[in-house]
Amino acid sequence: MNENTDDSFAEDSNSQTPTPSQPGSQVAVSKDLLMRVGAGAAALVVVLGLVFFVVGNQSDSRLSDAVASCGLDGASGITFAEDGQSLVFDGKGEEDYTGGEFSDVECLLTGVEAPSTVWAQMLQTSSADGQQEFEFDGISVSWGYHPNSGLDTTFVILD
Repeated sequence: MNENTDDSFAEDSNSQTPTPSQPGSQVAVSKDLLMRVGAGAAALVVVLGLVFFVVGNQSDSRLSDAVASCGLDGASGITFAEDGQSLVFDGKGEEDYTGGEFSDVECLLTGVEAPSTVWAQMLQTSSADGQQEFEFDGISVSWGYHPNSGLDTTFVILD
């Protein structure tokens, strides 16, 4: 016969099994699990580093894309910087026999998705206004107009 006395329950309730939150307790973690977690974390760091490197080193192609969509590749009056991040447009004027047309600048502005207010400001610019500038969506557009030299415009991709 099995007798349970209050004393036997008292002994069991006083014996304590350490829990992970108690000082001096140990949690059994296999070495293999630690190696896998460490390798996974290292792989994640490498992948994230590569993603940031590739994304950070891509140049912005909006200017070259706009030139291509407007059919202005090799057109008179367009000069690209070596890195493709700026474009100078030399417009035709009364005393300029070479250069681009007003419609070319309008097409470029549409191609880089400039707000319509930029084109409206360009059309209102006179030679007395001097150099004008507008920034939008990471692009700076500056221009000047004189009837003799035309509408000269510079597009720059900002960092």
